[in-house]
Amino acid sequence: RARYFLFIPWTYRYFEEHRVPSHKIERRLKSYEVRLIDALAETGEDGVIGIVSGASLQRFPSSNYWNGLGAWGIRRFLGSQNQYHRSLDHFYRERSSPRRAEDRESLVGAAKPNWDPNLPELPPPFPEQASFRLTEEEARYLRERLLISCGESLLATLVTECEPVEEVRFVWQHPQRARFPNEQNAWIDHAHNFSEVMYGAVLLYNLMLAEERGDVGLVETYEQDLAG
Repeated sequence: RARYFLFIPWTYRYFEEHRVPSHKIERRLKSYEVRLIDALAETGEDGVIGIVSGASLQRFPSSNYWNGLGAWGIRRFLGSQNQYHRSLDHFYRERSSPRRAEDRESLVGAAKPNWDPNLPELPPPFPEQASFRLTEEEARYLRERLLISCGESLLATLVTECEPVEEVRFVWQHPQRARFPNEQNAWIDHAHNFSEVMYGAVLLYNLMLAEERGDVGLVETYEQDLAG
């Protein structure tokens, strides 16, 4: 679902180009994100956020990916999503105001861009038609942003060092773990241990409930799960 890292800035940049005011941005954004859900659903894509809930979805992709967009340097605005929405009216005024000649800068709007100027072009007719398939240009762009902004991350290692594999349920089951740096393997070991501990806690809790109910079958099931 990496293309969500493009869907969201494409949407917001379109709104900025059409000067959607702060008091209308949330309603327009929800409308666009619902249309995107429908477009992705029509293509049969897996993993579409909101494909079941639709317009009643509580957290849309723009909210889920907001921090990631900042971490990758795609979002240049330094603030929360709500702060960004509130700032748009001021942004439009600043963009329309020419800089003074004595500033020795070009006479263009003074507002700094909220989004990376190198973002690939919006493909028409978005959002009526959309898929998760990246173009070569989009893939290169996202790879570059990832390596520049988060080059020490596990995702960067997967992108640069590993060959594509079939679906792996947990990262500690990845068949190419030997290629991961030692520090990342240590993180993964901690994550694996934490996952096992929390799963054991769930099994123990359910076992206690089964014992309280006197359900012999469930007690045996959870005891076997704990022993395994």
